[in-house]
Amino acid sequence: MRNSVIVFLASAIGGLISAWLTAWVDGRYRAPGISFPSDPVESFPAASTLRAGSVALVCAWISVLAVVAWVVLSSILRVRLSILFAVPVGLIAAYLALFIWVALRVRCPKCQRRVLDHFSRPPYPQTFFGLAGSGATVLRVVVQGVFHCIHCGQRFTTGRRVAARLTSRLSGPA
Repeated sequence: MRNSVIVFLASAIGGLISAWLTAWVDGRYRAPGISFPSDPVESFPAASTLRAGSVALVCAWISVLAVVAWVVLSSILRVRLSILFAVPVGLIAAYLALFIWVALRVRCPKCQRRVLDHFSRPPYPQTFFGLAGSGATVLRVVVQGVFHCIHCGQRFTTGRRVAARLTSRLSGPA
């Protein structure tokens, strides 16, 4: 028992150190990209991957709400939690694993930094209904299909229909 706790703590510390080291190397050796508000909206190259990760995070949020509702209802009705309780918990783990994979994989084509990796004070912050950080980016991708990179400010679209609408709005009447 004691040996497994030591192994767990060592691996957790190693994971945190490797995440910190990766972020430090990314920040130090990647040239910062600069974007201007007048730059055109570009189509995001990994749009389907970004949408899949964003939808996965929204589904994880919904699953968390389902688990909380399940626990509250079981305590009010004085019913024991059944084995079916493991289903939404397993879904949360699966959705979060997919989101983390996407968050580590998808990068901005202009500045080469992670689109869903938000630090405390980004140069181009993004908010959506009072939510900030990666949550705002995720909701913008799912709801609107348009977002901007918080590192360089470049605006992107994740779908053809949205790009056509934006192009027609920006160009004005013909």
